[in-house]
Amino acid sequence: MRKLKLFTTWALAFLLLASCQDSSPADHPDPGQPAPPQVQVQFNKIDLPTELPLRKIQFASSQIGYIVTGTSYPSNKGSILKTTNGGKTWNTVFESDSFYFNDVSCKNTTTVVAVTNNGTILNSKDGGQQWSKLETFTDKGYYMSSVSHTKNDELYIVGQKGALSKGFILHSTDSGSSWNDLEKNNTNPALDYATLLHNNIPTCIAYHAPSDALIFSGGIWSEGKVAIQQNNFWDVYNPKQPVRFTDLAMKEGFVITVGNNGQTGSGGERGAMHTYDSQTKLWTTIDYGFQNKLTAVALHNQQIIAVGANNSNNLIDGEFIIHSADQGKTWQRLKHSFVTAGWEDVYAYDHRTFYALGYKGLLVKLTVN
Repeated sequence: MRKLKLFTTWALAFLLLASCQDSSPADHPDPGQPAPPQVQVQFNKIDLPTELPLRKIQFASSQIGYIVTGTSYPSNKGSILKTTNGGKTWNTVFESDSFYFNDVSCKNTTTVVAVTNNGTILNSKDGGQQWSKLETFTDKGYYMSSVSHTKNDELYIVGQKGALSKGFILHSTDSGSSWNDLEKNNTNPALDYATLLHNNIPTCIAYHAPSDALIFSGGIWSEGKVAIQQNNFWDVYNPKQPVRFTDLAMKEGFVITVGNNGQTGSGGERGAMHTYDSQTKLWTTIDYGFQNKLTAVALHNQQIIAVGANNSNNLIDGEFIIHSADQGKTWQRLKHSFVTAGWEDVYAYDHRTFYALGYKGLLVKLTVN
């Protein structure tokens, strides 16, 4: 019996309670709405040894972190950067001229896995001093978007397979030494991966340890989806909105996911934000006050920062960043001077410190006062 079904609020409630364009009026809030808490956010640019676009950032500890970079123009090129002093300075620990990187995941300060556009997987077990290449999926149509350590020695990689509107999920139980395509070699008939991944390209992975649940954001540009695997079945939340979810963040009983419709320069650029709150047991479409595309989101305690891109006709303002100090109830656009052709990622280092990544090696530290 297939156990792929439409997402139900009671199912996610059980899951989460088990643990626990710039042409918008945002600078002139609706008098009927609560005013955003007034906070000051300081922006500081950090010098890096690269001008490649920055893709993703993750810290393994308060001192050790990694950034992956890459571009396909004029040819494939990528690198991995490492910090050992909490992000103050960074050094290059790997470079490639045959592929670029999309994501990196740290199990601890020594075990790191990075994924690429051509299916090559890089693994380091000594904190980035040496890297081994796994080429099982290289040049076989696996565009790898995201990688994540979950429990014990398990990892997952997701992305797009070929030119189809179809995704894939790879699973490793040995810290990334070997991988299994879960649809291709499905050993659990209760999980219908073929149906799940049809018109669904997973973009981001989160793991909820208390309930042993996997959460994937994704969909296609015309239809976003959030899928959750728990207890041998899939639950799928589909808001019937023409966006693909590109990132998600989670804290206890609160989930936030963001995305966009993939359009640029057409006048139809749109973003989307949805949250789930275990107290109300409901998914909610959030009006964050703008129409700008969103690409990534990070949260720590009540603080949330979401990043995206200016509308194509806005060449004046700093690239689009919004902040909430009350877990998404109210939002304000952050003013700054950095223009980056769209932010790629944002990371919550602690409740006051975030990192935003962009074009041409742009790394900005945001400090919430």
